[in-house]
Amino acid sequence: MVSRALSLWFLLFGPDARAGEPSPTASALAAAIRSYYDEGPREALARLDGLPAGSSQRGDVAWWRARCLLDLDRPPEALQVLGGERGGNIPAWRFDALRAQAAARSGAPEVALAAGAAAMGAAGGEPETDALMEHTRLLVAALAARAGLDDQALLALAGLPSPPPAIDLPPALLLVIPEADALLAAPLAPGARLPGPLAFEAAGSWWRLDAGGGLARRIAAPTGTVRECPGPDLCTSDGAPVLPAAGVRYAPSVRDGLLVYGAGHEPLAGDDGAAGIFAWEGGLAPPRRLTRAPEGAFDFDPAGGPEGVLLFLRRTGGHTRLLRLELGGEAAALAPDLTAVGGLAVVGDVAVMAAVLEGRGALRWLPLDAAADAPSQPLLAAAVEMWTPRALTPGSGTAGRW
Repeated sequence: MVSRALSLWFLLFGPDARAGEPSPTASALAAAIRSYYDEGPREALARLDGLPAGSSQRGDVAWWRARCLLDLDRPPEALQVLGGERGGNIPAWRFDALRAQAAARSGAPEVALAAGAAAMGAAGGEPETDALMEHTRLLVAALAARAGLDDQALLALAGLPSPPPAIDLPPALLLVIPEADALLAAPLAPGARLPGPLAFEAAGSWWRLDAGGGLARRIAAPTGTVRECPGPDLCTSDGAPVLPAAGVRYAPSVRDGLLVYGAGHEPLAGDDGAAGIFAWEGGLAPPRRLTRAPEGAFDFDPAGGPEGVLLFLRRTGGHTRLLRLELGGEAAALAPDLTAVGGLAVVGDVAVMAAVLEGRGALRWLPLDAAADAPSQPLLAAAVEMWTPRALTPGSGTAGRW
């Protein structure tokens, strides 16, 4: 508390404060700032308006006036007050940061983006946990993404702590740049590949990440023509049963008219109904068994790859592993480093898994033709807990050839 008070003293009064003799203007400015925190922006603005325009504290007074005007929802006036001002004790980057907010709320996004970028450039070693800097980075990211400047947006987001903090943006600012709440930095890890778009869950939302990685954007939760419903069983989007008899079914995937799913019990398969992965083409033909889970195990999240390759997850006891099944072969476990896999997607020639490593959920990747002893690799450089990957482009549907 003492160091904070000393910092405020020097911020307000500058070097002259060492002598303990602040100028009358500095004293009046200090009183206005105290009024801002104790009584609110309206009372503080009245005090600030009474200060002499030509004082040595002119720049600092302008910054505080602009802050009050923004709080009072008068952004065009705040932008005019800031002009080209610079402060005596307030760092220059804070003027650009406040100017960016005022411009954004005044309907001048180009000016706001330029001012926000200038603030980031001038901040130097300023702690990134400063609330105004966090707001500025989000503002720049949102405006850059809106303008299609994803690299600039990603750079702004990458400067925030990882995992990103819970930032409480001013409602007025979020109103004019709603993108600030709908972006996520998701650069690929060194050596990672993402051949096509991917959806994944993180931070309580669904996100779309295009091929190559970079900037992810919030999307609505993906939906399909077939979903898992209570039972569990498979239903259409309006809740009607999909198959003609009840079973214990889950994790459906529809590709090229072929329904592939996991089942704990499939009475229509014409065998003992044991757990496994099944494929159904509709009509009167019964579902076809693709895998048979060992006693006490469950197979789920089937994902078809090219050339007759099927990937799926198998839960046995307390572990869940990634397996690959090739036409005419036996299922083989992959990625020996992963024993807690929560979701699977196939994107081109790459498998993407949501897995728990060292107590955190993360996205991992592996080529579809990886050797059985090859470990998985991190997909993203961002340290954000992520779940439920889902490919956003149709697969080859090769399970139909089984």
